Amino acid sequence: MRKNSSYYRSRNHTGGGTSSFFVEGKTVGSDLMPIAPWKTGVKLDYPFLNASVPLADIDLEIDVEAEIPLPDRVLEIKSIRKNVTLTQCKAVPSSYCPNTVKLFITGILHKNIQFITGASSNVRDLRVDVEFSTVKTVELDNPIMSPFGQEDIEFSQKSSLYEYREMGKKGHGANPFVSGSETFETFNEPIECTLLGTKVREIDLFKDVDRFGRFSRIIEKAEIRLFLRLSQMQKVFVDDKDSKYSKYYKDNNKNDNNDDKDDNNKNDNKYNNNYKS
Repeated sequence: MRKNSSYYRSRNHTGGGTSSFFVEGKTVGSDLMPIAPWKTGVKLDYPFLNASVPLADIDLEIDVEAEIPLPDRVLEIKSIRKNVTLTQCKAVPSSYCPNTVKLFITGILHKNIQFITGASSNVRDLRVDVEFSTVKTVELDNPIMSPFGQEDIEFSQKSSLYEYREMGKKGHGANPFVSGSETFETFNEPIECTLLGTKVREIDLFKDVDRFGRFSRIIEKAEIRLFLRLSQMQKVFVDDKDSKYSKYYKDNNKNDNNDDKDDNNKNDNKYNNNYKS
């Protein structure tokens, strides 16, 4: 019988008379066998991938003013730690101008205020949540795409505008006892919002100061900067020169790309004219 090279040590724990065992295994060597990257890849005859496409990276500034009452008269603020958390970050495509969204932001500026009330008192702390909210129009660097890649299939049609009728037996009109309709739903990929980082700069004004220099209120004026990324899961064409579909895709999209550029220029000019007026 092969001898086991590992061993165990018994550790008795108080409380309930239970015991547990700690087992140490013998350390052995290991080898790294690299696999060529092309051996795990898949050759796509139709090179399309579902990928998260960045639509825009933005630096959004929000100005916040709040009054913070203190639980006692404070002699000195020792430190203030700040954290920003978003409770809502929703991008809604705008109907006014293409490739723009309305960005609805709601968040909380969490503050941990450490203070003392007297020269010989202990350090106390106060936790405060300051809510803020804003709506901003954001111009996108990459366009929003419907799941079918066409602008006219962006919305669902749920009402019975398309009716199906059959001919009557005599051929003089529709059969009144047969009726049908057609509806469809489009499931668009949502626009995802990611908070990449934050920066907060604030000024605190002490109010209700007594003759000992103690105060009971703080007026906070803060500048909050949010570094955000908007992205959407889209169908992306990979430019693979060896693919049999690559040349076909390029040849059939030359005219479409030129038409899209002309349409975008027209829409941008229309937007600029409306904005100036």
